[in-house]
Amino acid sequence: MAAGNFGFAGIVTEKLTEENYENWKECLKSYFKAQGLWDVVTGKEAKPEDEDETSPKYENWMRKNAMALHAIQVSCRADTMSKLRGHESAMFEWQLLAEKRCLPVAEGKRVVPVEVIPEITEYRTLYKAVEQGDFPTARDFIYNKPDAVRVKITFNGDTALHVAVMAGQSDILKWLIHKMSPQDLELKNAMGYTAFSIAAINGFQEMADKMLNKNAELVKVKDHHGLIPIVVASLYSSKDMVRYLYKKTPHEMLTPENPDRSGATLLNCLLTDEIYVPDLNHLYHKKLRHAEAQKILKCIIKEIPKLSDSELERIGLNKAIYDAIKNGITEFVDEMIETTPEIIWKKDEKGRTIFAHAIVRRQENIFSHVYGLGAKMRIAVIRHDIFHNNFLHLAAKLSPPSRLDRISGAALQMQRELEWFEEVQRILPPKYMEEANENNKTPGELFTKEHFELVKEGERWMKNTAASCMVVATLIAAVMFTSAFTFPGGNDEKTGIPIFMEYGAFLIFMISNALSLFSSSTSVLVFLGILTSRYAEKDFRRSLPTKLIIGLFTLFFSIVTMMAAFGSAISIILRKRLNWIAIPIILLSAVPIGLFALFQFPLLVEVLICTYGGSIFNKPKKSPCKLKIN
Repeated sequence: MAAGNFGFAGIVTEKLTEENYENWKECLKSYFKAQGLWDVVTGKEAKPEDEDETSPKYENWMRKNAMALHAIQVSCRADTMSKLRGHESAMFEWQLLAEKRCLPVAEGKRVVPVEVIPEITEYRTLYKAVEQGDFPTARDFIYNKPDAVRVKITFNGDTALHVAVMAGQSDILKWLIHKMSPQDLELKNAMGYTAFSIAAINGFQEMADKMLNKNAELVKVKDHHGLIPIVVASLYSSKDMVRYLYKKTPHEMLTPENPDRSGATLLNCLLTDEIYVPDLNHLYHKKLRHAEAQKILKCIIKEIPKLSDSELERIGLNKAIYDAIKNGITEFVDEMIETTPEIIWKKDEKGRTIFAHAIVRRQENIFSHVYGLGAKMRIAVIRHDIFHNNFLHLAAKLSPPSRLDRISGAALQMQRELEWFEEVQRILPPKYMEEANENNKTPGELFTKEHFELVKEGERWMKNTAASCMVVATLIAAVMFTSAFTFPGGNDEKTGIPIFMEYGAFLIFMISNALSLFSSSTSVLVFLGILTSRYAEKDFRRSLPTKLIIGLFTLFFSIVTMMAAFGSAISIILRKRLNWIAIPIILLSAVPIGLFALFQFPLLVEVLICTYGGSIFNKPKKSPCKLKIN
């Protein structure tokens, strides 16, 4: 993480980004509550307009507001701070950031704070009455001032109807609707929301229904971002409300022909949050096959080149691509590259391309597209992000836990990390290995730092595995060595030759005994080599896994041959008496072999595949990129 992204000490762990809003909000909320600033931020403790500026009450509120405002500002990055500059209300900045994290402001548009109405304090009584459900007080106030139903009574530009919705006061809301004209219901607050939109966001279906009965056009009223209520509800994952509004919203507003692309935005939100309105729900329950799902994907992506940059930003294309890479949805990325080949050059706010994200998220199938770029590959892989990280720096970072957990054992996880690092190193010019990022770290230094704990954990895992297996191999070697001089049936007293030497089963016994002794001894020596290894980073790539493969294989072979020797010895001893008992006993000897195969053989197979099963990268991969370089 870049040093410049660390949050203000003691408040947040890192500064606000689009990805960490929820964690950032909870940290700041805890800080505000601890410092007694939360009521100022939420507006419960309003600015005392009727007090003199020198009064203790006014000065106390100004001090709290300044403290909260400062905490918000120092917890934001410079680019976010530039958009907040000039606001003097902590409550407004808090609400504005909540708005921006879900609804990016389109180019040429910005949320403008509502001007403070000098007479706004005279509506404080109405505000409190509506919020607290004090119907008699609210009723009397509006009887005395009928226009109060359409006046903005908060610094956020909320009308009494907005306040009633946010407070969940259904009875007062019903009475207010009766007192308002249909046009009054379309009044918006500073964030561009009507009271109906707020009800949609919070899933207040009963309230929304009452407002629609008064003005059916509310489903068409757009906010400052050009979004209609059903789209706003889908952005906030209000599933039941989306289903309700889908029935109330004219379908022509959601068709591809509609210029504001509300339907495309809605569909994107529905698929992202797994909200399925009746038409989509029918398809969902029919369990669409993969090919049919791809057809839907193609239809959606086909419309993307027709959208402007601001529209692409509004529908969250960058986030969709990032989520596709994060979850390894190669079909989405394939279709995007085929439809819009120039997307391989597109950078996000961190200056990273889709290939950079594929490295960070360890998505080898998506990264493999780079091999099909031909001459363009050399240009595509030498990009740097805003932190001066090249592709090797990104490969040097530790994999996300979701990707590491797919591999059993820290040693094999380290092996996979080295495979990624070496593969990226192979396609980059040698000088990139010596480049330093903004933290003055070369890729090699960063790899060592990021994987320090994984190396230690891999060492422990490898030593524990080797020690456990070594105990078994040592016992087998000791038993087989003893058996080599203690033959079944004993020796002839005169010649010293084994009595049953002429039998075929005796030959099987001797051969099996010898093979078991040799293989178990080999296994002991190999596991001893693992225990005494230096455990350097590169040892996890080939050396240690190869030793583990040999050790596990020879141990498994020694167990098989040991049981073969045991079975042949039983056959010799019981050849004349109770010969039938030898068969079930020999069959039972297969139980240890089966148990070992059940518990240890999968590990042997996995290590073998990871080490010698070929590259995880699809080389060469035919890429759909057809972009030419001027």
